[in-house]
Amino acid sequence: MPLKPIFDKAPLTAMTCQALRPGMVRSEHPKLKQIAALLAGDAAPQALEPAFRLTCLTQAEPDQSAAAAQIRRALAAQKEDGSFDMPLCDAVAVLRACWALYEYEARKPLLEHIARWCSWAAQHWDMVQADDELWANPADLLELLEQLYRVTGKSALLTMISHLSQQAMNWSAVLNTINVQRPTSRSTTREELEAGLRAEQGSREGYHTHFVRTNSPEMLADGARACIARGWVSGSATEMNAARTGWERLQRHHGAICGGLTSDELLEGATPCAAVSAAAVGAWAEALCSAAAQRQGDWAFEPVERIALNAMPDSIGEDGVRPFQRVNALVAEPGTDDCFRVTDDHAQRALYRMARGCAAVASAAVMARPDGFAVNMYIPGRYQVPVGDGVMMLTLRMESGACSIQVNCRQPVRAAARLRLPSWARSTDITINGMESDAGKDATAACMTIERIWHDGDVLAVTLEESLRVEEGHHQGRYVLRGAKLMCMPAGKDWACSFVSCMEVEAGVVALVDRVPSWKARGDVPADIPVLPAPTGEELTRVRLVPYAEAGARIALFPGRSKA
Repeated sequence: MPLKPIFDKAPLTAMTCQALRPGMVRSEHPKLKQIAALLAGDAAPQALEPAFRLTCLTQAEPDQSAAAAQIRRALAAQKEDGSFDMPLCDAVAVLRACWALYEYEARKPLLEHIARWCSWAAQHWDMVQADDELWANPADLLELLEQLYRVTGKSALLTMISHLSQQAMNWSAVLNTINVQRPTSRSTTREELEAGLRAEQGSREGYHTHFVRTNSPEMLADGARACIARGWVSGSATEMNAARTGWERLQRHHGAICGGLTSDELLEGATPCAAVSAAAVGAWAEALCSAAAQRQGDWAFEPVERIALNAMPDSIGEDGVRPFQRVNALVAEPGTDDCFRVTDDHAQRALYRMARGCAAVASAAVMARPDGFAVNMYIPGRYQVPVGDGVMMLTLRMESGACSIQVNCRQPVRAAARLRLPSWARSTDITINGMESDAGKDATAACMTIERIWHDGDVLAVTLEESLRVEEGHHQGRYVLRGAKLMCMPAGKDWACSFVSCMEVEAGVVALVDRVPSWKARGDVPADIPVLPAPTGEELTRVRLVPYAEAGARIALFPGRSKA
């Protein structure tokens, strides 16, 4: 049986909620199965953890799977002194996979692999400190050490966490001073950047090396996770709030309306014609799920939901993970010739980061709490939640905007059900076993808590009426949201349109648009949207809008129309 969550082991901060462990969540979502199949048989260290976590989500007996066998083979290569014959970051990736397997099996011999490596690392700390990848990206190791401490309580782990926190890159300062003034390509040319990187050879003090690190959305997401891990141990409000501060600044100046960031591998401003990196989408999904487990972390579920319902499903196809997507595109897979910077390993990295992000989102949809459970996102699946000395099985199903949560438990159990009420819900109705509950009457609250004794077979039903909203984006453009889903116009030959209004009809959502003859294309991608084009005076056209992820060739951010 998976481990029981521990809420009070952090020295200065106590956890208020915790994502469910491998084996506690099962899903039939086809996108999860597709990405799990893409990782099957991949023995790369970075593939081991996400492959196993996705296997736990989609298959029975994951400890007997090929993913678990790959982890055991990697652990068998550990030397007697605890080290591995591989780069330190790869060794950390293997140990994180070992931890995932331990969370499922709860077998102490698996912890010995991690403890032996920690003992070796403590004796060779100069080597650890000198590793540039660990220095720049300490999140994976910090999280691993923190998780091990929560189980063992060994004070030596706190010493390692403290040393790593002090000596690693200061991501808290970076996230509070994000580049917001102008797109990267205007401040540094591609040629200047590549020449500078070659000359600096990865130096920590190098200007161009630092520039890439602090303008990479993927690395900024890892930095946010590092700050959260530091904050759990130090109790520093600055560290704990860095992820939120950084994300809000990034969204304001570099945000993509599909939930990710407008970037190739570096920040590029908020233009909808810029590429959105799948690696960054997956990395920020994982970081936001980590932030959601904090006190006052509920803010993170809105952006996680936007990413999970738009950017993530658009990235995952039967043939693989698309490394880039675009908010506005004239073909399903536009090229990357206009990207500012794309490294050779981006496609492989996108697969691994997207897999990690998917696993994090699935595990954070329902979280365990000291007094019960929290339903944060209404994602269909089966969730096994430890409550007190027992276990509750929650089965979530969605049908026509209504979510039913069936409760199964061996014995009656008192628990508090904390239900998130999304800001996009026009109204909320909650019933228990078909009887209306007063808990859903206050639709202005961000959440609602129902505390009662639950019996086997109880059904908690939550109906969220999706609101249709028009929001303002880049260049005073307009985009349409229905609930948390972004709506778009499939791109045809008459794609150059400005937005006038929209309405809900029986068939879905219909928009009234006007032609914009001055809006031209750059190859397979529309140019940046014009600012408030003038009306043509022609009759307006009605177009049907579809969910963002259902149309690869699309216009999702329209020019707003001037009143003249």
